[in-house]
This record gives sequence, structure tokens and C-alpha cells, in this order.
Amino acid sequence: MKPIYLAPLACAAMLLSFTAAYSDDVGRADTQNASAGHRDFDKVDSHRHGYLTSKDVKAGDYVSKNFAKCNVKHDGHMSREEYTNCHE
Repeated sequence: MKPIYLAPLACAAMLLSFTAAYSDDVGRADTQNASAGHRDFDKVDSHRHGYLTSKDVKAGDYVSKNFAKCNVKHDGHMSREEYTNCHE
């Protein structure tokens, strides 16, 4: 293969590898930030179901008072997303 063709191929390969490495780092950072932002959910979800029921939330808490409103799907199981949106 001619050397003139190798330079663009090498540049393309490096670009792809840098892009893959960057996207892995960004994905890890998003996961870490999401976990850090939802520590309250993890503390409240003591049974580790991945959802909360009206019994899981502490009486007198904002979420307890607004459980029906915050439980958008009205299925009795408040997801992490619903819990987060309830605090916003």
C-alpha cells in the first residue's frame, strides 16, 4: 500500500479511538453524577426494590405529603425519576 494512503487511515483510526474513549468517560461521569444526585432515593429505598411505596417515604416529608401527585404513573411505585422530579 502506498504511504500516501496510510496517513489518512492512521488519522481516521486515531480519531475513532479518541471518540470512543471520550464517550466512555462521558458515560461514566453521567452515571456517577446520577448516583450522586440520587443518594436520597437510595437511602429511602432501604429494601433496594428500585422504587418507593407510600410506606417507604417518611411521614411528614414533602414526598409523603405529595406522593399521589409525584407518582405520575399512579401505580403505587414511585420510580427514581418520579422521585427526582418531585424534588424539583
